[in-house]
Formats: sequence, structure tokens, C-alpha cells
Amino acid sequence: AASVDIVATASPRWREIRYVPAINGHVKVEDFDIAINGNLSHEPDYISAGGGVTLTGEFRQKTVVPSLGYSYSRDINGKAQTPFDLFGKPLNRHGVNAGLGIVLTKATFGSGAFTFVHEDGDTSKPYRHIPLFSPEAAARIQPGTTIDDVNAVREPERPLEQLPVERQRYALALGLAHRFSDSTLRISERLYIDSWGTKASTTDFRFLYDVLKEFRIWPHLRFHVQSGADFYQLAYVVTQTADGPLIPQIRT
Repeated sequence: AASVDIVATASPRWREIRYVPAINGHVKVEDFDIAINGNLSHEPDYISAGGGVTLTGEFRQKTVVPSLGYSYSRDINGKAQTPFDLFGKPLNRHGVNAGLGIVLTKATFGSGAFTFVHEDGDTSKPYRHIPLFSPEAAARIQPGTTIDDVNAVREPERPLEQLPVERQRYALALGLAHRFSDSTLRISERLYIDSWGTKASTTDFRFLYDVLKEFRIWPHLRFHVQSGADFYQLAYVVTQTADGPLIPQIRT
């Protein structure tokens, strides 16, 4: 399960047990549906607990369906074989979701959704060590450089990954579905931006064709484009000073 890339070396095989209980329910009150959920995930080096509530309305003979939801989770990021009180980084996550579904015609359905997530806490990976380089060596590091070549020129310091301890995420999704006599067209677009400078767009297209009543085929096209975080660097530079090495505060 380790990240296999230029900044991580895969760990040996291991086994662990993970417990993931969850509970949810909903109640219908006239034109509104109230849904509540709770969940827990417990493994030796990570604990996550959370829950949420969603209010959904049905208006104009269920042709207009707005929804509003809130969720909260608290995670503790730890290390294997280490008590959480010795190494445990908390993460609080608040989420707000607003959606709207509209039956435009007898054969056309449109939807939209907006999501906001606020993260307060350290999401750095506790097993990921970051290679550091002198200014001269960093200039020679290129995308695709092999692990052996990186190890040959890296400095001896191997600090843990350190990400910003706060993040705001924003996402807007739009969808359209239309039913023809023997086929269905589905198109969706999702735009994303966050406070780390990451921007993304995901476009999804499906055209489902009914060969028979019991048999359907379709092409599925998906295009995703994404920018990097504004603090990301391919090669981080360490400066040697009289007081010791000066390591970048944010690194990944």
C-alpha cells in the first residue's frame, strides 16, 4: 500500500485489521427527507470518526429537488507500533453540500451541486521522507529521474513530509441527462479549486445505447486536467549554514 514514486520507497509486506462500522437512517416529513449518518474507521495507525445530516426537499410533483447537507469528521494520523498519545496528529474536517435536481422535460434531467470543505490539521504522511539537494544538484533533477540517480546526488538529510495545516476546497458540479427513444446521453462537468493553488476540471461523457431491452452498450469518455499545489517543487533545496542545514518549511 506504499506510494511508489521518486520520494518514497515501498515498505515490505504486512498485515493489519481495520474496523469500519457505519450507521445511517432517514425520516420523511411531508415534502422533506432528513437523513443522518455516522461512521468510524479504526486501524493501528489511523482513526477517523464522523457523521452528517442532509435535508432534501421535493417540490412541484418531485420535479424540483433541492438538498443541503453538513458533515464533520475528526481523524488522528499516527504511526505503526506507536501509541497515539506519543504520535497522533489530529485533523478536523467540515463539509457543506448544496444540490439541486430539476426535471426539465419528460426526457431531460439536470443537476447541480456545490461543495465546500474546510480542513484544519496536519495531513502529512508520517512515512514519507523528502529528498533534499544542493542548488547545483537540484538543477539537474528532471521528471522521471531514477531512484538510483536521486540517491547519488541527494543530501544526507531526510526530513518527513510537511504540508500546510489548513486547506479550503471548493467544487462545482453540473450534469445533464437526456433520454432518446432507444439511447441515453449523460454529460457532467466538475470544476475544483483549493487554497493550496490546485485547480482541476473533470469532464465525463456517456452515450448508452439499448441494443435489446436486456442488453445495453456505451462508450465512456473522461477527461481530467489538474494543476499542482503552489508550494510543490520537483527538487527541494537545503542550504548548509554555520548553525546547521536550513530545510524548507513546507515540503512534499
